[in-house]
Amino acid sequence: MIENSNLTTPGNKFLASRLLYFKELLRIYSDFSIWNEQQRGSWQPISTLDLNELIKDTYLHREILPNEWVFDIDGDDWASVRELALALEALLSELNISFNRWSSGNYLHYHVFFDDSEIVQIKTEWYKKLIDQHFRLMKKKEIWIWDLVELVRTIHRRIPLVLIERLPKLGGASIDLQKFIASRCLIRAEGSINTKTFCYKTYLDELPREQPLIRASWQVKFPERIAIWKPEVELYDALFLIAYDRFVKPEIKLEIKCSRVGKREVAWIERILQSTFSDGRKRLLDLVILPYLITVKGMDSEQALNLALDWALRSHNVEPIKINNRVATPSALKNYIEYRAKRIERIRLKPLSRESIANWFSDCPEIFKVLNAPARKVA
Repeated sequence: MIENSNLTTPGNKFLASRLLYFKELLRIYSDFSIWNEQQRGSWQPISTLDLNELIKDTYLHREILPNEWVFDIDGDDWASVRELALALEALLSELNISFNRWSSGNYLHYHVFFDDSEIVQIKTEWYKKLIDQHFRLMKKKEIWIWDLVELVRTIHRRIPLVLIERLPKLGGASIDLQKFIASRCLIRAEGSINTKTFCYKTYLDELPREQPLIRASWQVKFPERIAIWKPEVELYDALFLIAYDRFVKPEIKLEIKCSRVGKREVAWIERILQSTFSDGRKRLLDLVILPYLITVKGMDSEQALNLALDWALRSHNVEPIKINNRVATPSALKNYIEYRAKRIERIRLKPLSRESIANWFSDCPEIFKVLNAPARKVA
Protein backbone atom coordinates (compact mmCIF):
# COMPACT_ATOMS: atom_id res chain seq x y z
CA MET A 1 0.00 0.00 0.00
CA ILE A 2 1.19 3.54 -0.76
CA GLU A 3 0.53 4.69 2.81
CA ASN A 4 3.18 2.25 4.11
CA SER A 5 5.75 2.85 1.36
CA ASN A 6 9.15 4.43 1.83
CA LEU A 7 8.32 8.10 1.25
CA THR A 8 11.96 9.21 1.09
CA THR A 9 12.21 8.45 -2.64
CA PRO A 10 10.92 11.14 -5.06
CA GLY A 11 8.77 8.62 -6.93
CA ASN A 12 6.96 7.51 -3.80
CA LYS A 13 6.42 11.11 -2.71
CA PHE A 14 4.73 11.77 -6.06
CA LEU A 15 2.47 8.71 -5.66
CA ALA A 16 1.62 9.52 -2.03
CA SER A 17 0.69 13.12 -2.93
CA ARG A 18 -1.35 11.97 -5.90
CA LEU A 19 -3.20 9.42 -3.77
CA LEU A 20 -4.14 12.08 -1.23
CA TYR A 21 -5.31 14.37 -4.03
CA PHE A 22 -7.56 11.71 -5.59
CA LYS A 23 -9.03 10.99 -2.17
CA GLU A 24 -9.80 14.71 -1.82
CA LEU A 25 -11.56 14.64 -5.19
CA LEU A 26 -13.66 11.73 -3.98
CA ARG A 27 -14.62 13.74 -0.91
CA ILE A 28 -15.77 16.56 -3.18
CA TYR A 29 -17.77 14.18 -5.37
CA SER A 30 -18.34 10.56 -4.43
CA ASP A 31 -17.65 8.98 -7.82
CA PHE A 32 -16.50 9.94 -11.30
CA SER A 33 -15.21 8.20 -14.42
CA ILE A 34 -11.63 7.62 -15.55
CA TRP A 35 -10.34 7.15 -19.10
CA ASN A 36 -6.86 6.01 -20.19
CA GLU A 37 -5.48 8.00 -23.12
CA GLN A 38 -3.12 5.28 -24.34
CA GLN A 39 -5.47 2.33 -23.99
CA ARG A 40 -8.49 4.26 -25.30
CA GLY A 41 -10.74 1.96 -23.35
CA SER A 42 -14.18 2.67 -21.99
CA TRP A 43 -14.93 5.06 -19.17
CA GLN A 44 -14.61 3.34 -15.80
CA PRO A 45 -16.06 4.55 -12.49
CA ILE A 46 -13.20 5.30 -10.12
CA SER A 47 -15.10 3.46 -7.38
CA THR A 48 -14.46 0.19 -9.25
CA LEU A 49 -10.69 0.73 -9.44
CA ASP A 50 -7.82 0.22 -7.00
CA LEU A 51 -6.62 3.74 -6.16
CA ASN A 52 -3.16 2.50 -5.23
CA GLU A 53 -2.74 1.08 -8.73
CA LEU A 54 -4.58 3.88 -10.51
CA ILE A 55 -2.22 6.61 -9.30
CA LYS A 56 0.70 4.87 -11.00
CA ASP A 57 -0.93 5.46 -14.39
CA THR A 58 0.21 8.83 -15.74
CA TYR A 59 -1.87 8.79 -18.94
CA LEU A 60 -5.25 9.35 -17.32
CA HIS A 61 -8.13 11.63 -18.14
CA ARG A 62 -11.00 12.06 -15.72
CA GLU A 63 -14.56 13.24 -15.96
CA ILE A 64 -15.16 16.88 -15.06
CA LEU A 65 -17.30 16.72 -11.93
CA PRO A 66 -20.88 18.03 -11.92
CA ASN A 67 -19.82 20.58 -9.30
CA GLU A 68 -16.66 21.64 -11.15
CA TRP A 69 -15.75 24.05 -13.94
CA VAL A 70 -12.50 23.82 -15.87
CA PHE A 71 -11.23 26.82 -17.83
CA ASP A 72 -8.90 25.12 -20.34
CA ILE A 73 -6.69 27.84 -21.86
CA ASP A 74 -4.84 27.05 -25.08
CA GLY A 75 -3.05 29.30 -27.54
CA ASP A 76 -0.29 29.99 -30.02
CA ASP A 77 2.34 30.89 -27.43
CA TRP A 78 2.87 31.25 -23.68
CA ALA A 79 2.75 35.05 -23.73
CA SER A 80 -0.79 35.05 -25.20
CA VAL A 81 -1.96 32.29 -22.87
CA ARG A 82 -0.54 34.09 -19.84
CA GLU A 83 -2.24 37.36 -20.82
CA LEU A 84 -5.62 35.64 -21.00
CA ALA A 85 -4.91 33.76 -17.75
CA LEU A 86 -4.16 37.03 -15.94
CA ALA A 87 -7.48 38.46 -17.14
CA LEU A 88 -9.32 35.32 -16.01
CA GLU A 89 -7.65 35.39 -12.59
CA ALA A 90 -8.53 39.07 -12.15
CA LEU A 91 -12.19 38.39 -12.99
CA LEU A 92 -12.46 35.34 -10.72
CA SER A 93 -10.79 37.22 -7.89
CA GLU A 94 -13.09 40.21 -8.38
CA LEU A 95 -16.07 37.88 -7.92
CA ASN A 96 -14.42 36.01 -5.02
CA ILE A 97 -14.48 32.76 -6.98
CA SER A 98 -11.84 30.40 -5.60
CA PHE A 99 -9.78 28.60 -8.22
CA ASN A 100 -7.01 26.03 -8.53
CA ARG A 101 -4.29 26.82 -11.08
CA TRP A 102 -2.64 23.93 -12.96
CA SER A 103 -0.25 23.61 -15.85
CA SER A 104 -1.92 21.22 -18.31
CA GLY A 105 1.50 19.86 -19.27
CA ASN A 106 1.46 22.48 -22.00
CA TYR A 107 -0.64 25.52 -21.16
CA LEU A 108 -3.16 26.07 -18.33
CA HIS A 109 -6.18 24.54 -16.59
CA TYR A 110 -8.12 26.53 -13.98
CA HIS A 111 -10.31 24.26 -11.84
CA VAL A 112 -13.21 25.77 -9.90
CA PHE A 113 -14.91 23.41 -7.44
CA PHE A 114 -18.33 24.46 -6.25
CA ASP A 115 -19.90 23.94 -2.81
CA ASP A 116 -23.65 24.46 -3.09
CA SER A 117 -24.46 23.62 0.54
CA GLU A 118 -25.43 27.23 1.21
CA ILE A 119 -27.15 27.75 -2.14
CA VAL A 120 -30.63 26.40 -1.61
CA GLN A 121 -33.05 27.10 -4.42
CA ILE A 122 -35.77 28.59 -2.24
CA LYS A 123 -39.08 28.97 -4.04
CA THR A 124 -38.56 32.65 -4.74
CA GLU A 125 -40.67 34.40 -7.33
CA TRP A 126 -37.88 34.60 -9.91
CA TYR A 127 -37.11 30.89 -9.56
CA LYS A 128 -40.78 29.90 -9.89
CA LYS A 129 -41.08 32.16 -12.91
CA LEU A 130 -37.99 30.64 -14.58
CA ILE A 131 -39.20 27.07 -13.99
CA ASP A 132 -42.68 27.88 -15.25
CA GLN A 133 -41.33 29.72 -18.31
CA HIS A 134 -38.90 26.92 -19.14
CA PHE A 135 -41.34 24.03 -19.07
CA ARG A 136 -44.10 26.02 -20.78
CA LEU A 137 -41.58 26.75 -23.54
CA MET A 138 -40.94 23.01 -23.81
CA LYS A 139 -44.70 22.30 -23.65
CA LYS A 140 -43.96 19.77 -20.92
CA LYS A 141 -46.96 19.08 -18.72
CA GLU A 142 -45.51 16.46 -16.40
CA ILE A 143 -42.43 17.65 -14.55
CA TRP A 144 -40.34 15.15 -12.60
CA ILE A 145 -37.71 15.94 -9.99
CA TRP A 146 -35.02 14.77 -12.44
CA ASP A 147 -36.23 17.38 -14.95
CA LEU A 148 -35.55 20.08 -12.37
CA VAL A 149 -32.17 18.60 -11.40
CA GLU A 150 -31.04 18.40 -15.03
CA LEU A 151 -32.20 21.95 -15.74
CA VAL A 152 -30.28 23.32 -12.74
CA ARG A 153 -27.15 21.36 -13.75
CA THR A 154 -27.39 22.61 -17.32
CA ILE A 155 -27.68 26.23 -16.22
CA HIS A 156 -24.81 25.76 -13.77
CA ARG A 157 -22.58 24.39 -16.56
CA ARG A 158 -23.30 27.48 -18.68
CA ILE A 159 -22.45 30.07 -15.99
CA PRO A 160 -18.75 30.20 -17.00
CA LEU A 161 -19.85 31.33 -20.46
CA VAL A 162 -21.24 34.47 -18.81
CA LEU A 163 -17.82 35.07 -17.25
CA ILE A 164 -15.92 34.37 -20.48
CA GLU A 165 -17.97 37.06 -22.24
CA ARG A 166 -16.35 39.61 -19.92
CA LEU A 167 -12.81 38.60 -20.85
CA PRO A 168 -10.81 40.39 -23.55
CA LYS A 169 -10.76 38.79 -26.99
CA LEU A 170 -7.17 37.77 -27.66
CA GLY A 171 -6.25 36.38 -31.05
CA GLY A 172 -3.44 34.18 -29.73
CA ALA A 173 -5.28 32.42 -26.89
CA SER A 174 -8.73 31.04 -26.11
CA ILE A 175 -10.71 29.02 -23.57
CA ASP A 176 -12.20 25.69 -24.67
CA LEU A 177 -15.95 26.34 -24.64
CA GLN A 178 -16.82 22.67 -25.10
CA LYS A 179 -15.95 22.13 -21.44
CA PHE A 180 -19.12 24.07 -20.55
CA ILE A 181 -21.40 22.79 -23.30
CA ALA A 182 -21.12 19.00 -23.30
CA SER A 183 -23.05 17.19 -20.56
CA ARG A 184 -20.06 14.94 -19.94
CA CYS A 185 -16.51 16.01 -20.58
CA LEU A 186 -12.95 14.79 -20.00
CA ILE A 187 -9.95 16.67 -18.66
CA ARG A 188 -6.38 15.49 -18.19
CA ALA A 189 -6.11 14.04 -14.69
CA GLU A 190 -3.87 15.83 -12.24
CA GLY A 191 -0.35 14.39 -12.27
CA SER A 192 -0.77 12.89 -15.77
CA ILE A 193 1.43 13.40 -18.82
CA ASN A 194 0.47 15.54 -21.80
CA THR A 195 1.22 13.31 -24.80
CA LYS A 196 1.93 16.34 -27.01
CA THR A 197 4.73 17.68 -24.83
CA PHE A 198 5.46 14.67 -22.56
CA CYS A 199 5.27 17.04 -19.62
CA TYR A 200 3.25 16.52 -16.44
CA LYS A 201 0.13 18.36 -15.34
CA THR A 202 1.25 20.11 -12.15
CA TYR A 203 -0.23 22.49 -9.61
CA LEU A 204 1.03 26.09 -9.77
CA ASP A 205 1.23 28.24 -6.64
CA GLU A 206 1.48 31.31 -8.88
CA LEU A 207 1.36 32.15 -12.56
CA PRO A 208 4.97 31.96 -13.80
CA ARG A 209 6.48 34.24 -16.41
CA GLU A 210 8.00 31.26 -18.22
CA GLN A 211 5.98 28.34 -19.54
CA PRO A 212 6.00 25.59 -16.86
CA LEU A 213 7.06 22.33 -18.53
CA ILE A 214 7.63 19.63 -15.90
CA ARG A 215 9.36 16.54 -17.28
CA ALA A 216 9.94 14.53 -14.08
CA SER A 217 7.31 13.15 -11.71
CA TRP A 218 9.27 14.21 -8.63
CA GLN A 219 8.85 17.86 -9.73
CA VAL A 220 5.05 17.59 -9.87
CA LYS A 221 3.20 19.56 -7.21
CA PHE A 222 -0.22 18.98 -5.68
CA PRO A 223 -2.03 21.59 -3.57
CA GLU A 224 -1.99 21.27 0.21
CA ARG A 225 -5.75 21.64 -0.01
CA ILE A 226 -8.21 22.04 -2.86
CA ALA A 227 -9.72 25.53 -2.97
CA ILE A 228 -13.52 25.29 -3.04
CA TRP A 229 -15.85 28.16 -3.94
CA LYS A 230 -18.80 28.84 -1.63
CA PRO A 231 -20.68 31.52 -3.55
CA GLU A 232 -22.75 34.31 -2.13
CA VAL A 233 -26.41 33.70 -2.88
CA GLU A 234 -27.03 37.03 -4.62
CA LEU A 235 -24.05 36.67 -6.95
CA TYR A 236 -24.83 33.08 -7.85
CA ASP A 237 -28.52 33.81 -8.47
CA ALA A 238 -27.60 36.69 -10.79
CA LEU A 239 -25.17 34.52 -12.78
CA PHE A 240 -27.75 31.71 -12.84
CA LEU A 241 -30.42 33.94 -14.38
CA ILE A 242 -28.08 35.45 -16.96
CA ALA A 243 -26.82 32.00 -17.98
CA TYR A 244 -30.37 30.80 -18.53
CA ASP A 245 -31.43 33.81 -20.61
CA ARG A 246 -28.25 34.08 -22.67
CA PHE A 247 -27.44 30.44 -23.29
CA VAL A 248 -29.96 27.84 -22.11
CA LYS A 249 -33.15 29.42 -23.44
CA PRO A 250 -31.74 29.87 -27.00
CA GLU A 251 -30.64 26.21 -26.96
CA ILE A 252 -34.15 25.11 -25.97
CA LYS A 253 -35.71 27.26 -28.70
CA LEU A 254 -33.38 25.68 -31.25
CA GLU A 255 -34.26 22.20 -29.98
CA ILE A 256 -37.97 22.96 -30.32
CA LYS A 257 -37.43 24.38 -33.81
CA CYS A 258 -35.47 21.29 -34.83
CA SER A 259 -38.14 18.96 -33.50
CA ARG A 260 -40.79 20.84 -35.50
CA VAL A 261 -38.93 20.83 -38.78
CA GLY A 262 -37.59 17.31 -38.35
CA LYS A 263 -34.63 16.82 -40.67
CA ARG A 264 -35.20 19.92 -42.77
CA GLU A 265 -32.36 22.32 -43.34
CA VAL A 266 -31.43 25.27 -41.17
CA ALA A 267 -30.68 28.03 -43.67
CA TRP A 268 -27.82 29.83 -41.90
CA ILE A 269 -25.91 26.58 -41.26
CA GLU A 270 -26.42 25.57 -44.88
CA ARG A 271 -24.78 28.87 -45.85
CA ILE A 272 -21.82 27.94 -43.63
CA LEU A 273 -21.58 24.58 -45.41
CA GLN A 274 -21.61 26.28 -48.81
CA SER A 275 -18.78 28.66 -47.85
CA THR A 276 -15.07 28.44 -47.09
CA PHE A 277 -13.23 30.23 -44.29
CA SER A 278 -9.66 30.98 -43.29
CA ASP A 279 -10.28 30.99 -39.52
CA GLY A 280 -12.51 29.29 -36.93
CA ARG A 281 -12.83 26.08 -38.97
CA LYS A 282 -12.28 23.60 -36.11
CA ARG A 283 -14.74 25.49 -33.90
CA LEU A 284 -17.30 25.44 -36.71
CA LEU A 285 -16.83 21.69 -37.06
CA ASP A 286 -17.13 21.07 -33.32
CA LEU A 287 -19.93 23.49 -32.42
CA VAL A 288 -22.00 23.90 -35.59
CA ILE A 289 -21.40 21.58 -38.53
CA LEU A 290 -21.06 18.14 -36.94
CA PRO A 291 -23.83 18.70 -34.34
CA TYR A 292 -26.07 19.96 -37.16
CA LEU A 293 -25.42 17.05 -39.48
CA ILE A 294 -25.77 14.42 -36.74
CA THR A 295 -28.27 15.79 -34.21
CA VAL A 296 -30.49 17.91 -36.45
CA LYS A 297 -30.31 16.19 -39.84
CA GLY A 298 -30.09 12.72 -38.35
CA MET A 299 -26.98 11.49 -40.17
CA ASP A 300 -24.81 8.79 -38.67
CA SER A 301 -21.18 9.62 -37.83
CA GLU A 302 -19.86 8.15 -41.10
CA GLN A 303 -22.20 10.21 -43.30
CA ALA A 304 -21.42 13.34 -41.30
CA LEU A 305 -17.69 12.60 -41.53
CA ASN A 306 -17.76 12.53 -45.34
CA LEU A 307 -19.65 15.82 -45.67
CA ALA A 308 -17.67 17.59 -42.94
CA LEU A 309 -14.34 16.38 -44.34
CA ASP A 310 -15.25 17.66 -47.81
CA TRP A 311 -16.09 21.06 -46.28
CA ALA A 312 -12.89 21.09 -44.20
CA LEU A 313 -10.69 20.22 -47.18
CA ARG A 314 -12.20 23.06 -49.23
CA SER A 315 -11.42 25.49 -46.38
CA HIS A 316 -8.02 23.84 -45.93
CA ASN A 317 -7.16 24.79 -49.53
CA VAL A 318 -7.93 28.43 -48.72
CA GLU A 319 -5.78 28.50 -45.57
CA PRO A 320 -4.16 25.35 -44.11
CA ILE A 321 -5.86 24.06 -40.98
CA LYS A 322 -3.48 23.38 -38.10
CA ILE A 323 -3.85 20.60 -35.54
CA ASN A 324 -1.53 20.76 -32.54
CA ASN A 325 0.24 23.72 -34.17
CA ARG A 326 1.11 21.70 -37.27
CA VAL A 327 -0.41 21.92 -40.75
CA ALA A 328 -2.85 19.02 -40.92
CA THR A 329 -2.60 16.33 -43.58
CA PRO A 330 -5.88 15.09 -45.13
CA SER A 331 -5.62 11.92 -43.02
CA ALA A 332 -5.05 13.95 -39.83
CA LEU A 333 -8.11 16.05 -40.65
CA LYS A 334 -10.13 12.91 -41.22
CA ASN A 335 -9.04 11.46 -37.87
CA TYR A 336 -9.84 14.75 -36.12
CA ILE A 337 -13.34 14.89 -37.59
CA GLU A 338 -14.04 11.18 -37.15
CA TYR A 339 -13.25 11.28 -33.43
CA ARG A 340 -15.53 14.28 -32.86
CA ALA A 341 -18.32 12.92 -35.05
CA LYS A 342 -18.48 9.70 -33.03
CA ARG A 343 -18.48 11.65 -29.79
CA ILE A 344 -21.25 13.99 -30.95
CA GLU A 345 -23.27 11.01 -32.14
CA ARG A 346 -22.89 9.50 -28.66
CA ILE A 347 -23.83 12.56 -26.59
CA ARG A 348 -26.27 14.08 -29.15
CA LEU A 349 -24.71 17.53 -28.90
CA LYS A 350 -26.86 20.26 -30.46
CA PRO A 351 -25.40 22.97 -32.69
CA LEU A 352 -25.05 26.54 -31.48
CA SER A 353 -28.09 28.69 -32.06
CA ARG A 354 -27.99 31.59 -34.51
CA GLU A 355 -28.56 33.94 -31.57
CA SER A 356 -25.51 32.71 -29.66
CA ILE A 357 -23.08 32.35 -32.59
CA ALA A 358 -21.67 35.81 -31.89
CA ASN A 359 -20.42 34.70 -28.49
CA TRP A 360 -18.19 32.01 -29.99
CA PHE A 361 -16.92 33.60 -33.21
CA SER A 362 -16.45 37.28 -32.40
CA ASP A 363 -12.86 36.99 -33.67
CA CYS A 364 -13.94 35.64 -37.09
CA PRO A 365 -15.51 38.52 -39.10
CA GLU A 366 -15.66 36.52 -42.35
CA ILE A 367 -18.15 34.14 -40.74
CA PHE A 368 -20.49 37.04 -39.97
CA LYS A 369 -20.15 38.30 -43.53
CA VAL A 370 -21.65 34.99 -44.68
CA LEU A 371 -24.27 34.86 -41.93
CA ASN A 372 -25.44 38.42 -42.52
CA ALA A 373 -25.64 38.09 -46.29
CA PRO A 374 -29.16 38.11 -47.77
CA ALA A 375 -30.68 34.67 -47.28
CA ARG A 376 -30.73 32.43 -50.32
CA LYS A 377 -33.35 29.78 -50.75
CA VAL A 378 -31.80 26.33 -50.42
CA ALA A 379 -33.04 23.90 -53.01
